[in-house]
Amino acid sequence: MSKTIYFIPIIFLLIFITSCKSNNHKGRDSSSELSILFDSAEAKLNSSEFKECLAIADIIEKHAKDKHDTISVANAISYKFAAYQALGNLDSALIMGLRLFKIDSIAGNISDLSSDCNNMAYIYQAMLQHEHAKYFIDKAIEYEKSVPKQPHLSIRYGIASEVYNSLDRKEEALQFAHIAYQLDIDSGFTTKAARRLSQIAQVYSDMDSIKQAEQNFIKAIRILTNEGERHSLAISYRQLGSLYLKNGKDTKAIPCFEKVVGITSKTGEKRLQMDAYRGLSEAYDKSNPQKALTFQKSYSALKDSLYKEETNRLMSEFQVKYESAEKDYLIREQKTSLRVHKIIMWLSIALFVLTILVICGIYITTRLRKINKEIIEIIAEKKSPADIEFLEKLNSLIKEGMENCNVTLDALADKFCITNQQLRRKIFAATGETGAAYVQRIRMEHAKTLLIQNNTDTIEKVAYDCGYEDGKYFARAFKKMYGMTPTQYRKSSNIC
Repeated sequence: MSKTIYFIPIIFLLIFITSCKSNNHKGRDSSSELSILFDSAEAKLNSSEFKECLAIADIIEKHAKDKHDTISVANAISYKFAAYQALGNLDSALIMGLRLFKIDSIAGNISDLSSDCNNMAYIYQAMLQHEHAKYFIDKAIEYEKSVPKQPHLSIRYGIASEVYNSLDRKEEALQFAHIAYQLDIDSGFTTKAARRLSQIAQVYSDMDSIKQAEQNFIKAIRILTNEGERHSLAISYRQLGSLYLKNGKDTKAIPCFEKVVGITSKTGEKRLQMDAYRGLSEAYDKSNPQKALTFQKSYSALKDSLYKEETNRLMSEFQVKYESAEKDYLIREQKTSLRVHKIIMWLSIALFVLTILVICGIYITTRLRKINKEIIEIIAEKKSPADIEFLEKLNSLIKEGMENCNVTLDALADKFCITNQQLRRKIFAATGETGAAYVQRIRMEHAKTLLIQNNTDTIEKVAYDCGYEDGKYFARAFKKMYGMTPTQYRKSSNIC
């Protein structure tokens, strides 16, 4: 979580809003209708109603094409790019960015090309294609330095900091972030300067300069709170929570992630909210496993929801393309009877593909958790000799702890002479499971053995032998894992 691939989309929204304001007047003179539509699109973008902004931008582009108004077409595409990237639809945003870059390359406007290169760098960075991102951000800075007054130079350096940080060029990343911060301070842009502080803090975090990172995050959060900039505030809280989590300060991480959940519940930013749930799950893993499991479920549910939304979006786009193709086939059918056979053939193929896509979408959704479990099992099977030796010793210590009713991760970590965090990482690397989940599974497997071998022992006795002092809690945990109570399991085993 130290290398975040999330940026601060509001920066880029402001770029496009500024760009649109500077160019829109030329196109607006030709049509009062377009003028109203541009105002509506801008209002939707500012109020984070991104889907509505896309719908309006589609109408603008259609009208502008009918009037051969290239400037308005470019502005419509810029709104669509901003909306797509804010929604996390990077593939569509990339297409819009390439279209805009092509139009502006023909026009030869240096300021627009600087903005386009900046946008392409953002998209490639978000898609983890860091070398492509570096190429475009270097070009963006080069273009921007040729623009009078260099109005967006701080933004360019801000993105450069993110890109170079991802390429592990920390010193350059820190230098770029400081330059961007100073430019915003000199220009009186308090909110932007606060975002730069978050960038500086993130680089310090990745350099393991924890104190400097924490100070800069806290300073950025204080400014963003006063400014009321919720999106950047949520990102800064998430980054600070991740910093605390990475350094084992779980109690400090919890309120940070809770702040993110509170903000994103109002703004509807599901990806940030999903990150916050995952952070809370990890933060509570040690102190409150049950609460950690609740947040893990919230994370998984939100992840499934986002997947379903993306699947539905793709299916809708496919349906639109399919209906357009069907109309073309009908026109050709009227011209020649020979093309009727081709239309039927392609229509059948399209229907077949559509059916397969629907089935696959449903199948993937329902089997997602099972697939994740299988992935963990595959990871567990590919153990190195060192992993096997580690797990054998760990299992032995778990069984020893069960005898003393002391099977905590802290106690096990002390046996290995390492920290709790290090132990959890070693367990995850060797098995693909969290530390708590692995220890729980070993205890439950031991319980199954005792239930069969010692069939005269009470459930409370079996629970105690597995390190559980509360028999009822043991029974609930057993049923949660195996779908039946210990008593039911013992009876079913005796029948077999």
